[in-house]
Amino acid sequence: MIKQRRMRDSQRAKVYASEKYTHTLPQLKDWDEMVAYHEDITRQRRREIAKRFGIDRLALSGIRFRRNARGYISTGSRHGIQMSPTAQTCRRVYLHELAHAITEIVYNGYTEVSWHGPEFCGILCELVKIEHGFDASLELFRNFRRGGVKVKAWTKKS
Repeated sequence: MIKQRRMRDSQRAKVYASEKYTHTLPQLKDWDEMVAYHEDITRQRRREIAKRFGIDRLALSGIRFRRNARGYISTGSRHGIQMSPTAQTCRRVYLHELAHAITEIVYNGYTEVSWHGPEFCGILCELVKIEHGFDASLELFRNFRRGGVKVKAWTKKS
C-alpha cells in the first residue's frame, strides 16, 4: 500500500492567530475538570456529535499529556486527544484538537484536506456552536474572515 502525502497546510499561522476569540470562553479549573469535560463529550454526548457530523461513531481513547522532541504540544487525531500541560485547562485548545480528530474521521485521513484547511475550520466553528452557542461561533467565523482564513461551512459529507 502506497502512503499518500498530506496536503500543504498553508493556513496554520492564520488559524492560530484568529482563534484569539476564545479568551472569552471559560477556563477549566484543573486537569481533573478537563478529563471530566473530555468524558462528557466522548461518552455522554458522542452520539449527538457523531450524528451532527455524519459519522458512525466518535470513539476516542482517553485524554493524556504528551511531550515530544520540541517540548509539550497538544494534538488531536482519530486515536485521541493529547494535551500539553500549559493548555490543560483551555477549552479552546481542546475543541481545536477535537476538530482535528473529527476532520480526520470525516475525511478519512488528511489526504483530501489540509490540516488547518477550510474543512477543518468549518468543523471547528460547528463544534464551538455546539459547545458555546451561536454567538461564540459567529465571533470565531468573523475572526477567521478578518484573518484571511478560508472556511468551508459545515454540511454533512455525502
